[in-house]
Amino acid sequence: MGIGVSAGLVVTLSVASLRGIYAVIEKSLKAIGELPEWANLLLAAGIVTAVAHPKSRNWLIEQWRRLKQSLISITPELAAVVENAARYYLDAQQKAMKARATLDVELPPARPRTAIQFARVICAASTEPISVDQIFIRMTAEGYVSGAKSPHRYIRQQMRLSGQFIEPQPGLWRLRAKEELQTPA
Repeated sequence: MGIGVSAGLVVTLSVASLRGIYAVIEKSLKAIGELPEWANLLLAAGIVTAVAHPKSRNWLIEQWRRLKQSLISITPELAAVVENAARYYLDAQQKAMKARATLDVELPPARPRTAIQFARVICAASTEPISVDQIFIRMTAEGYVSGAKSPHRYIRQQMRLSGQFIEPQPGLWRLRAKEELQTPA
């Protein structure tokens, strides 16, 4: 595909390089969209200020003219670099997708963690005994989904049955220490 660029200069780009350029632009715009709201507001304010302020606007216009002249003089080399970069990016993306597909076929699917696994991690991270309500809130924040009618009661029951937890105070739980696991409860 040929694209005419000022003064009759023609740059030839392949479809693969255009797809790569599109992917780079799309990911860049997505990254800007994922910025925190304050960063987007700051960015927008900076752009509005630069365009509204006469000195800044004149400076931007002058910089654009210089950039345009520079691009006209280096267009063939720049086009080759951009095309190669886009091809490399697209090739890498395709290799990554193939590798991911191979891994998905070779590796067994990940099983969801059980309530006890979630509770064990949460209690291990806590420096003090913790309530079942707090355990459930943290489990939910980490992605646990309960199918039980009464998830709090289910978690409490599973913790008691596992023998891995102690209730040192009514309603508060902690993991048993290694020494406590070796002796019968």
